[in-house]
Amino acid sequence: MPIRLLGLTQKESKQFNVLECIEMLLKSSLNSKLIASSCVTLLSITALLAKPLISIACSRDSGIPKHIDQLVISDTLKAKILEDLRTRLGLPKPADEYLKITQVEDILISDFDIKIDSKIVSFPIWRVTIQAQGQSWVYLAYHDESFAFDAVASVPEKVRIALAKKMRIPSVKDLQIKAAELVTNMRQCPINAGCLAGYELKWRILAANENIVKIYNFDQEGADWQRWSKEQISSNGLPTKVKSAVMQDVINRSLTIAPNLNIESIKSVTWSDCGNSGVDSPTPMPRGTCATVSSSGWQMRVRSGAIRYTYYVQSNLANIEDLPAPDGMQSIPPTVLEQVKQDIAQRTKALAQNTRVMTVLPQYFDRCLDAAGKDCQNGIIAGWQVMAVSDTVRGDGAQASWLYHTSLNGEQIRFVKLSPYFAIPASVTPVLPR
Repeated sequence: MPIRLLGLTQKESKQFNVLECIEMLLKSSLNSKLIASSCVTLLSITALLAKPLISIACSRDSGIPKHIDQLVISDTLKAKILEDLRTRLGLPKPADEYLKITQVEDILISDFDIKIDSKIVSFPIWRVTIQAQGQSWVYLAYHDESFAFDAVASVPEKVRIALAKKMRIPSVKDLQIKAAELVTNMRQCPINAGCLAGYELKWRILAANENIVKIYNFDQEGADWQRWSKEQISSNGLPTKVKSAVMQDVINRSLTIAPNLNIESIKSVTWSDCGNSGVDSPTPMPRGTCATVSSSGWQMRVRSGAIRYTYYVQSNLANIEDLPAPDGMQSIPPTVLEQVKQDIAQRTKALAQNTRVMTVLPQYFDRCLDAAGKDCQNGIIAGWQVMAVSDTVRGDGAQASWLYHTSLNGEQIRFVKLSPYFAIPASVTPVLPR
């Protein structure tokens, strides 16, 4: 990873890679603690950034990075940002006729604020604020002339207020927005109406509250945005509001409505949390002792693209906001599970059949599948959290377990971690999330 060394004379300036910069540090007269901290700093940045270049000030005199305050954002980069927003909003050319940069500020991203011997070493980038269509839009600009639309920072105040109200959070400042996505549709503009061409703007927002991550849809004014009309006919006693909520949940998991979107079946069922009541019952979570408690409700199966989602809804569901997610094990395409097993086999040089999937949980991730990276908050991916374990039990009773994040159809698969898994003894009744 090349690093541009600043603070040198023009004659001395050159490109160094990470190893060269570390070597320079090691040859300096700094104490060992500072050397180690500086090297960790460089390696951390190497791992965090997807782009191959980043401007870091590395002084030959001290060997430690220092704040770069002599750089300014270029007019070329400003023009690129304006053009990107113009295209994003569907506005006519030229961009500067409808868009105006109102602020460019040096900012410090927390990942790049590193403490070295009680000193905060900062690697600045710019936050560019643009005024358009009655609101502020935010971009992040980097020294390598790249930029990223900051969807989270661009969410309008009206939408933030509506989101806080919907999540029952007292203050907008307490919102934990994990990712956001701007969705556009061409605005209907009647002939000779004189309205500005462009898109209707809507938002998909991924927000967390007490470790529960959910997706929310709003239009630009903060009103609920639903992409599925309310069901009018009940089936096998399933209330129409529940039926509509299931369909909306299916649609939320993708940006487009699949042409084959269809309710395959709705049936009244009774099941046990222990999972011994037959095929028409939710997949039980791993547990020790299981108290046999029967539940009654409905099983609803919906086809969307290559996925058949299976939902189990209890008859005593009091709040539609508490609608359960689809049963992961019964909804994930088998091909995705096979991809996970094959990846484990490649990592361990073992046979794929020597691993078994323990849990599959429907999840929403940022566009990087919750991995560290650049521009991750500007997009939402629905998918699965998959945990698989080895059939081999070690001497301490543990089995190897692998955790993966995947997209819905397996186009993206991310290995998260390897950890020990201990089977829950039969005498233990764990408290598991429902």
